[in-house]
Amino acid sequence: MFKGLDGMVFRQMKLQQEIKKFAKEYNIDVQFKKDGTLYKKSLNEFKDKVNWGWISEYQKLSKAFRDKFNLKTYYKTNWLYKTTKSKLKYIKENTNYKVIDNKYIEAYKSIRTDNYSVFNFQYKYEVGKWYESTCDCNINEENSFGLSAWTKDKAKEYYNKGKLIKVLIPIKDIGAIVHDNKKIRCFRLKVLKEIS
Repeated sequence: MFKGLDGMVFRQMKLQQEIKKFAKEYNIDVQFKKDGTLYKKSLNEFKDKVNWGWISEYQKLSKAFRDKFNLKTYYKTNWLYKTTKSKLKYIKENTNYKVIDNKYIEAYKSIRTDNYSVFNFQYKYEVGKWYESTCDCNINEENSFGLSAWTKDKAKEYYNKGKLIKVLIPIKDIGAIVHDNKKIRCFRLKVLKEIS
C-alpha cells in the first residue's frame, strides 16, 4: 500500500501534517527536527494549545515526552503502549489464536465476494499482500478504526455472504483485542489464503 515507506514513518508524517495544519490555523510557528520531533520552541508554543493527553491516546509519544507533560498512560485500556511481550502473554493466556514463532498470530476475516472489505471499498484483499492502517488501541472501544480480524467462527458470523480469508498479524502491530477476545484491531496484516 505504501511502497517503500515504513508504516510508522507514514503515521508520523500524517501526525506532522495535522500539527502543521493546526499550527497554521492558530498562527503558530512550528519546526520539526530531522527525527520528526518538534523543536523546544515549537513545543512551548503548543503546550497550552494542544491536549497532549488526547493525542497520546492515538499517537505513541515517548516516555520522556509523557513525563515532561505529566501525561498519564492507561496501560490496561490502551494497547498503544503495551510491549510485544505483554501482548503475547495476554494472547496466550486469554485467547485461542494460533501463535507462530511468538511473533505472529493467525486470524480470519470476512470479505465480499469481490475481495473488498465488508465495511468499505478502501481495501481489496489479495493473497500474499500486506495491508496497513491507523488503529484505535483503546480496548474500551469495541468497534473503532483499524484493520480487523476475528476468530474463525466470529468472522463467519460477522458476514456470511462473502469469502473467508486467513490472515497473519504481527503481534507488535496488534492495537486491541475486543469483543470477548474474538476480534482484533491492528495496524498491519497479511492475507495468507482464501478459506471459502
